[in-house]
Amino acid sequence: MREADAETLAALVLAKAKKCGGRGEEIDSLLQDVESLVLGSPNGPVTLSLIGIKIRSGAKSWPEVKALADAMILNGDRRRLMDAPLLERIEERISGLEKSIPMLSGWARDRVESLLAYHAGVFYGVIGDFEKAVEYQEKSVLIAKKMGDKEKEAIGWFMKFAYELREAVFLGYQGNQLVIYFADVEEQLDCLAGVQWAEGNGPTFMILASIWLDWPNWATYVEKVLQAAEKLGSSWDSTAEFVRAAESGSKEALESYIHKKDAPERIATAYLILIRLAIEANDQKGAKELLDRMPKDPSAKHVFAIAERLLK
Repeated sequence: MREADAETLAALVLAKAKKCGGRGEEIDSLLQDVESLVLGSPNGPVTLSLIGIKIRSGAKSWPEVKALADAMILNGDRRRLMDAPLLERIEERISGLEKSIPMLSGWARDRVESLLAYHAGVFYGVIGDFEKAVEYQEKSVLIAKKMGDKEKEAIGWFMKFAYELREAVFLGYQGNQLVIYFADVEEQLDCLAGVQWAEGNGPTFMILASIWLDWPNWATYVEKVLQAAEKLGSSWDSTAEFVRAAESGSKEALESYIHKKDAPERIATAYLILIRLAIEANDQKGAKELLDRMPKDPSAKHVFAIAERLLK
């Protein structure tokens, strides 16, 4: 998407904001449409952040619009390739939103607080702070309950349980402890039936978690992910490739996939499968070489921890 398109979309939002006197509730559905459109395009996260910056710049004395624009920028930035300057800007954005929320009231306060809790939770998951991710998703659940939003409440619970499972895996929990964490996530996925967000995200996580725990019964989720990927478009191509490679158990397919640009957690999980295959073939040297190549990204620290324990 070109910068000119970003200018046009920001101008469209600001025109509507002007017409409604800067009331956030009046532009919220338009902002959601813009996010859906932009995130489905190449370079979507960067473009979304740019649109948010342009909206914020033009919002003048509209605090609700400014806060919603900040949430849009946070949504875009937390999806980008993380580096130290971006991480610092995101944490500043989170802090700024937390300070601005008490100055809002009614619907706007609840909505911005809800967006902050969800996006901040995902961000802290990306940087490997799973405890903080859980904390923010718990806030997301409470706000959704307050707003009577059953769908967002269900998503918040799922995200909370998913981060708790990641933390448990990282810490090396075993046996029944992991069964309980896995069951919490699986049960919550059932509560998300019919929710579009969960069509691809839910079964993809269940496949990942099953691989981490070395549990074989995840074939039922494969078809669900592939169906969702076909429906959701090209942005899901890499996820579909991961699922096909993982299902095949083919070294060639997995080696091909790990050289693609994709989420570090999925890349690391593909490496984990390859490491297990090498260990089964009594190729300890090959397994250690794969461990050395595995991404050391904070969002995948739990997957690296599993692989490291396998080779001790």
